Amino acid sequence: MENETPKITSVNPSIIYHEKDDGTGFIKKSALEESQIALVEQNTVIEYSTLDVSFSLQNWFYVFSLFIHGCLAGFAAWQTLQIYIEDKSDNDFLEEYKS
Repeated sequence: MENETPKITSVNPSIIYHEKDDGTGFIKKSALEESQIALVEQNTVIEYSTLDVSFSLQNWFYVFSLFIHGCLAGFAAWQTLQIYIEDKSDNDFLEEYKS
């Protein structure tokens, strides 16, 4: 591209401003969008290795497991609180379940 407009970077490195062709202002683009446009212009294909896919799946599994762990811990705490409240209101509640 011979007539590429000058780029102005912002304080945030993930945002790039391009000057409009008519000179009336700027266009705000994300750096990710800019890199994707550059890849399309170069006709390159992004290839993911097996290692990239495995790390991505491991990360999603970790996030999902952490969420489920939190839900189950909250459910257990709620059950414990309910048993404690029931025991305060009826003293024979836990006595029936001891045997």
